[in-house]
Amino acid sequence: MGRLTSKPNQASLFCIALAFLLLLILPKFALSIPPLPTEYYGFARLYGMPAPPGTPITAYDSRGNICGKFLVENLGYYGTMTCRGADENYGDLGPIENEQIYFKVGTFPATVLNATNQTFNFSRWYSGTFMEVNLVSPPL
Repeated sequence: MGRLTSKPNQASLFCIALAFLLLLILPKFALSIPPLPTEYYGFARLYGMPAPPGTPITAYDSRGNICGKFLVENLGYYGTMTCRGADENYGDLGPIENEQIYFKVGTFPATVLNATNQTFNFSRWYSGTFMEVNLVSPPL
C-alpha cells in the first residue's frame, strides 16, 4: 500500500498568509479602542436657586477641551452627562484617567460639592463610571 501525501495547494497557502497578516494588524486595532466615558449627574444651583430648565451644564478637561454638555430638563438637576475620554486615533480631545474635570453652570465656573458639602474646584475623570457631582455657580 502506498502512503497518502498531500501537497499544500494555493488556497491553503493564501489562508495561512492571510491569517498571519491579520495577526500582525489586529493588535494595533485592539490597542486603539477609546475608553468608556464617565457619566456625571447631580443638582445644579445658579445664584443659590435651582438651575432652570434650558441651563447648559458644560464639562471641561484640564486643557480646556469640552468633554460633555447637558441642558437642564428638570428644575435644579442635570444628567446623565456623558464626558468622553481621550482617543489616541484623533489626538488629545478629552481627559485621561484621573484627570481634573471643571464645570460651568450657564456661563459661570462652578464649585463642586461632595456628599459632606466640602467644596472643590474640580472633579476627576475615571473611565466607565457614574459620578454624582453637585454644582454651585457662581463659584463659592
